[in-house]
Amino acid sequence: MARRIDGVRCDNVKLSLADEQFPLETVGVMDINKFMPPGTEHLDGTIALNVFDDRAFAFSYHDRTLTLLNSKALARQTSKKKPVPLHIVRDGEGLALAVNLPVHTADGTTWFEVDSGNTTPFTLVGKHLAKLFDLDASHTRPQPMKLTLLDGSRYAGPGAVHDLIMDGNLGTRFLSRYDLIIDLKSRRAWLTVVPGTNPEEDKQAQAAAPGK
Repeated sequence: MARRIDGVRCDNVKLSLADEQFPLETVGVMDINKFMPPGTEHLDGTIALNVFDDRAFAFSYHDRTLTLLNSKALARQTSKKKPVPLHIVRDGEGLALAVNLPVHTADGTTWFEVDSGNTTPFTLVGKHLAKLFDLDASHTRPQPMKLTLLDGSRYAGPGAVHDLIMDGNLGTRFLSRYDLIIDLKSRRAWLTVVPGTNPEEDKQAQAAAPGK
């Protein structure tokens, strides 16, 4: 269940990051540590995706890096890759920014949110789409699933069906197997398999599902 967050805000702030200035319309001020699991190291703040609005960047959860790309670097790193379209979702009265990747199904394209904050081992699937992924919508227990993105990228692992307002959610298990290049201006993304991983047949993930 989502929790309401109350706090104050500062408007028209400039964030200095990697020797660049990022103008921000609104910055929230709150103690985010009270929302963290016990044992989490103290956090001074979080950098949200909206900071990089209209920019391109490479994101590797596996390497724990986010690299800003100029037009030349973007062209060089994507010249031999197949792009996929992405949807930009703006919550929080338009201030927040999230990206959704296209997942192919027999009934058309679905859109799964990319969520580095989902550290569970599960891909989350909306109950309304469970049948398309051969999932049982009568419970929320983990069950094996497979999915394919529009560029042919494949992933297999445990999924969990929930009553979501979105189609689905790709968490850190997915992101540990795929590096992403995202261009928010052109609304395109490129996926690259992380060396040494097998996104399609994750036997350990499958073994963790009930009945396996």
